[in-house]
Amino acid sequence: MAQRKVVSSDEFTIGGTIKSELMITVAALESLPSLPIQDQILRNHKGEIKDTLKNVKGVPLNVILGKIEFVYKKPRELDELYFVMVGSEDHKVVFSYNEIFNSDLGNRCYFITEINGKKLTQLPERILFISTGDENVGHRYIQGLKKILIKRVD
Repeated sequence: MAQRKVVSSDEFTIGGTIKSELMITVAALESLPSLPIQDQILRNHKGEIKDTLKNVKGVPLNVILGKIEFVYKKPRELDELYFVMVGSEDHKVVFSYNEIFNSDLGNRCYFITEINGKKLTQLPERILFISTGDENVGHRYIQGLKKILIKRVD
């Protein structure tokens, strides 16, 4: 089976239920401190190994989300928010506000800045997002991230 070509992204936007939209560029990500991430085995929906990411570094998701202000009247309304990460090919993954801010999973989500010695600008997909806290890492691995939409449950 042929591998599909992922369209690269050099920036992504964060919008939705926030006070003002934010744009994050490759340069902005590279200027932030990156943390080492344990090697990641990517699996498909059947649990089969697709790839292994080695010598990985990344910027924690919470560092970026800490820059935004959510729109809400009562703190309880934050529990109704969810985040849709959208890749360049419209691949979407979803996280709840509580997954990101009130569980350990939120500490294990990253924007990848380096893989195997290759910096972000050398990676063909450019902006990559990964959740390393999932049972099968790979389901919430986004290549060519183009936007994060913050929505409220109806």
